[in-house]
Amino acid sequence: MKNANRQKRSVDDFQLMYRSIYEGTWRVTDKPPGSTEMQASLSRMFSRLIEELSELAEALKHLVTTMRQKLRPRDRLYRVGGDEFAVVCPDLSSLEAKGAFERISLTLKQKPLLIGADQVVVTVSVGIAECRAPSKLAEVLEAADRAAIESKHLGRDRVTLHAPQ
Repeated sequence: MKNANRQKRSVDDFQLMYRSIYEGTWRVTDKPPGSTEMQASLSRMFSRLIEELSELAEALKHLVTTMRQKLRPRDRLYRVGGDEFAVVCPDLSSLEAKGAFERISLTLKQKPLLIGADQVVVTVSVGIAECRAPSKLAEVLEAADRAAIESKHLGRDRVTLHAPQ
C-alpha cells in the first residue's frame, strides 16, 4: 500500500507541475514538486529533449552548408520554418533544378554528419515547381510544397516535380 500511495503522489505531483507549466506559473528555476524519482525522470526527459534539439540543429546546419556549396551564387536559400526551406533558382528549368537537388541529395549521402560517435545521413524530400510569372509566386510555393509532400509520401529522400494542371 505504501508503494501505491507513493506512485499516486508522484502522478499527482506530475499533474500539478504539468498544470503549472501549462498555466505559465512554473518557471525553469522552480524546483519541481514531488518525489526524487519523478524529478530524476523529468531531468532525464528534458536532457534527452535538449540533446535531440541540438542534433536537429546540427543536421540543419549540415544541410544548409551543403546546399550553399552546391547551389549557384545567384540562387537564394530561404528558411520557411522548422526544417522547411525555399530555394529560388533564377533561369533554371524544373529539370535542371531536379538535377541540382539530386546532386545535393547525393552529396548528403556521401558526407554523413558526425554526431558523437555516430554517422548520421541527412536526407531531403524536395518539391519543385517552376515560376514563370512573379505574380504567381504564392501559387508556385504551394505547388512546390505539394510536390515535397508527395516526395515524403513516396518514401522520402527524393525530388518530385510539380506537374502543372
